[in-house]
Amino acid sequence: MVHLRVLVSFAFFLVGASFECPSGSSEKTRLTGTAYKYVDLETAEQCCAHCSGDQPSCAGWVFYVDESRCVLKNETNHQVADDTCISGSLGPPTPSPQPSPTPAPSPAPTPAPSPAPTPSPPKPIALLDAMFQGGAVLQRDVAVAVWGTSQDSEIQLQLRLPEGRAALESTVPVNASGIWLTYLPPQAAGYGYKLAVSDHHDQTTVGISFGEVILCAGQSNMGMQVGPSERAFDADNATAEANAAGRYTGKIWLHARTTRYVNATMWYDVTPESIPTFSAVCWYAGRDLWFHMGEKIPVGLIMNAVGAHPIEHWLGPDQIRACLPASQPLCRDSAPNSKGWGKSIVPMQPFTIGTMLWDQGEQNINCDEVADYSCLTRQLVQSYREQFNSSFPFISVQLPGYAIGAQQPYEPSGQFAMRLAQDAGSEPLKDADIIPTYDYSCAMGKTDGCPHGNVHNVHKQPIGARLALQIRRMRLGEDVNSQGLRVSSATAARKAGTVYGIQMEFEGSNSVHMGPTRNCTTCCQDSVGDFDVSVDGITWLNTSAAVVREGAVEVEVDMLTAVAPRVLRYTANRVYPQCAVFSAEGIPAMPFQMNLSAFLPADTVLV
Repeated sequence: MVHLRVLVSFAFFLVGASFECPSGSSEKTRLTGTAYKYVDLETAEQCCAHCSGDQPSCAGWVFYVDESRCVLKNETNHQVADDTCISGSLGPPTPSPQPSPTPAPSPAPTPAPSPAPTPSPPKPIALLDAMFQGGAVLQRDVAVAVWGTSQDSEIQLQLRLPEGRAALESTVPVNASGIWLTYLPPQAAGYGYKLAVSDHHDQTTVGISFGEVILCAGQSNMGMQVGPSERAFDADNATAEANAAGRYTGKIWLHARTTRYVNATMWYDVTPESIPTFSAVCWYAGRDLWFHMGEKIPVGLIMNAVGAHPIEHWLGPDQIRACLPASQPLCRDSAPNSKGWGKSIVPMQPFTIGTMLWDQGEQNINCDEVADYSCLTRQLVQSYREQFNSSFPFISVQLPGYAIGAQQPYEPSGQFAMRLAQDAGSEPLKDADIIPTYDYSCAMGKTDGCPHGNVHNVHKQPIGARLALQIRRMRLGEDVNSQGLRVSSATAARKAGTVYGIQMEFEGSNSVHMGPTRNCTTCCQDSVGDFDVSVDGITWLNTSAAVVREGAVEVEVDMLTAVAPRVLRYTANRVYPQCAVFSAEGIPAMPFQMNLSAFLPADTVLV
């Protein structure tokens, strides 16, 4: 059992400001915090010395005994009991932002000062909150919240247009907690705005832009970096993308509450040095959107990704209670519920965002919480929309195929059930959708598909392109086909003996075709397809490979008995789908499970 103990004071654990390797280390303790480098070493002493030599970047280290792996961290926040490692800290860690209570939902934003309740004051006092420092991008065309703190009873705020004239001059009251908050009126997209705030003690002016703001959150597949990086957890095409990053300097800005980029401010510019450690999925979605908008509209990308954490990490306690019983054990003892929400999400609220991208679900399979996931997803979307005071589009990334442990290629899996749960979580909500990615699954036994393990698909560029296409439809209102095809009907009829034919119609496209998945091994040459059927929903039989005739997809199955098939599934019968149903736009059909009994005329025979 792993138990979490929040440090009341770092003074009892820190070695001090000296960068000498400490003579004694803390065994059975793992420091949590942001890792920025992994090194293969033989002893804890070597790991500690490596951290000492990497000053001032390194604040702490963890040596995993079983793996002979040294992890260097640029911040250390907690101690975690762990029998597999030895840890130490070399100096004061980077202070983490102070969590603040969630702002209650407010009416539609209007340029009115100080709605209540307001965010808690950051510490130390900041005239303008850190969310607006370093080149912030604010959402265009809507009223956006800005806030800060002051010792005075009021502050003076001015918004200047790129040409220099004032778009807004306002006196904003400061409440009894020392917080001021107001809304800027909607502004057109553009670079070069100036936001000035002053009181009797201080004044500050920051450069801001108005454009498209995208919040990206999730597990390690969202956290996988553009690269290339020392950590080496990088997407494909890393070197070329980093080398081209100068093109986006001053055009696209990045924000990460925790980041491995050592020179990061709250917001920071895209450069060849800053882009390698940023989320590849988030980057490619934002980059493609920026290109589509004519390279003229600012884009701000906000990343919050943590590997091996369940969705509860990003949810508040009330939202978790709405879906899970109080007796439900933690998904992971080292991942307390609501930790990421309180530490990283709440401090950003009520910052206005334009779109939210979500890539998560693997850890909830491990915790056997698939049945609860659609409820948790709905709570995530609804609560974030209230807390950020914005009805933004929500787009999630559906799980690809990957093996869990010793899972075999044809072994039924929780991945398929999670795909359906992810889809069900978005389906009833307005402006919420999902993109399929099973066609970019890795292949078991194929080493060039996914160098970071088959759960980590490295093909993030096409995934980002699909997300950008969804943003164009859902956020920009464009008439584009961005969704995976959905089955509209399926008819089963006996062909001969115990052999049945199944015919499927898909809506949303005039051109349906079969095509190989990215890392397929048998591809579309296999005699078995990616569909299977069942009589009772327990025992399943694989169908033949699918063919397209006159716009319909057809498969055959030998039921071995006279009992007709009653249930049909797609992408469930093998871990790595091989031959997908594609639309004319190259987007695969959505996974599904449906009942065939309503479409089964007893006396019909297909020929």
